Amino acid sequence: MSQKRTSECARNANKMSVNVESSRESVHGKALCWAARIVSLVVAIPCVLWMFYLLWELTTTYVNDPTPQLLPIWLIPLVLALVAWRWHVVGGTLQGAFAILVLVVGINSRTEEGPNHDFLFLTPIGAALLIGGMLHIMAWVKEGRGKRAQNHT
Repeated sequence: MSQKRTSECARNANKMSVNVESSRESVHGKALCWAARIVSLVVAIPCVLWMFYLLWELTTTYVNDPTPQLLPIWLIPLVLALVAWRWHVVGGTLQGAFAILVLVVGINSRTEEGPNHDFLFLTPIGAALLIGGMLHIMAWVKEGRGKRAQNHT
């Protein structure tokens, strides 16, 4: 009886196979994914450089200005680009929401005489952030379609 049970267990063990696959098929290396990353970083890196310039300007001129509390705002595009680099839908959604905020601030800063420097500075940043956010969401959608198609085959 014992020998019969052992051979039966061996047969069952041979029938069972463990298939471990990644639950997330990524599109890393694909053109859409890299386009989203590059657009996001094209905006984020100049914003961080601008923040360091403003910090240097404040430390060399010794002006008593409330601007230093606002300097971390210039890090937001970089943080969002890094989040979107890993998680397309989360980063793309946050990037799009921040882009809309930047666009609203930029458009509302326009004066009666015409566009001022805030409008000319913030509107392109907001537009590029919005495009980057949309590209990240498109990469996430494409990633989901590829995973579904692979599961059906």
